[in-house]
Amino acid sequence: MKTTEVDDVTRFESLLEEFGRIRGASATPSTLLEAAGYPSYENVASNLLRYFLDPAEGHGLEGLFLEALTEPLGFEGVSVLGVEREVGTSSGYRIDLVIDADAHLIGVENKVFAPVYNPMDEYLGHLERKAKGRQVALILLCLHEPQKQVPAGVVVVTYAQLMGRVRRDLGLHAADVPAQYVTFTLDFLKTMENLRKGIRMNPAVLELLKKREDDVLALLRAADSFASENRLKGNELRAHVEELVTAEVSNKLQTRYWRVPGELEGSSVYDIDFQSGAVVAIDAWIGTYGWEVTVFQRRAIGEKLAANELAEWLAERDAPFLVEAGTTALNGSRPVTARFERNAPLDEVATHVANVVRAVAEAETAPGEQPRTALH
Repeated sequence: MKTTEVDDVTRFESLLEEFGRIRGASATPSTLLEAAGYPSYENVASNLLRYFLDPAEGHGLEGLFLEALTEPLGFEGVSVLGVEREVGTSSGYRIDLVIDADAHLIGVENKVFAPVYNPMDEYLGHLERKAKGRQVALILLCLHEPQKQVPAGVVVVTYAQLMGRVRRDLGLHAADVPAQYVTFTLDFLKTMENLRKGIRMNPAVLELLKKREDDVLALLRAADSFASENRLKGNELRAHVEELVTAEVSNKLQTRYWRVPGELEGSSVYDIDFQSGAVVAIDAWIGTYGWEVTVFQRRAIGEKLAANELAEWLAERDAPFLVEAGTTALNGSRPVTARFERNAPLDEVATHVANVVRAVAEAETAPGEQPRTALH
């Protein structure tokens, strides 16, 4: 494993100082949907569309989205009875959205990034069988124009067209709409527009990457090396703990190493499965700070205990606590049983983790559960 030299540290510090002077990696601030982590999920977009397409919902936007979506159809007076999600066909396929109206039945297949592979002919046939004399239409709503020709009878609407018409007509409704729904609408519009445009890299960040590419790659290699060392230490710890914990413990023990996605730290994980279905996890985290051993209820039968209550449950079962008084809670939900320096002897860390694992694994019932009563 390559050791980081002093000259590398100087380069990295200079690179990070330069990066720190740039305000944001993106050229524009994130939308609320992007901040929530769901901008590209088709299900989320479909759920929002279902809400906005139904004038009977409490958003006050009336037919804004409905008229914007159906404008190319040339339908007049679409009076919505309801909007359904995931409507099944006789062959088991599902149409993303179906707009049920007095004189119309309109299906919508929503595509953000996924290719168009759906049986559109079957969707149209399903709608026609259910129409009972009403006008039928099937809309393919997509982020980009489809690469292949769609079947006859399918109307393509892009998000750019839909959101453009919504933005065009929003002013006609905004005065009578609660402010939060105008905000939600604009956030949805901006999110989909951002997805269509793709990555919005801050030009200053791009320029820094071009100018300091060698240093950036060296720093990334150093981070990868650090993460690999964490995994090596975590797996060594697991082997030690498995040797120390006897096979006769009352509850099933499962172990693995898990790395936090997008972060440097990782965890040597010890899951204890109780007969009731409850699961208690001991995590031996390793990062730049060293080792930190935490306990939490991965799955509880009933309500999970608060951090202080879980700490008391552990103490009653002689689980060791090596941290100072008053510092047992992590993020308000996980008791911390110990902290060690990164280069602490592995046997010392393993002995502590094994003692915590054993205290939990030998418990008759999981935290918060009532002890089983013997049958007479």
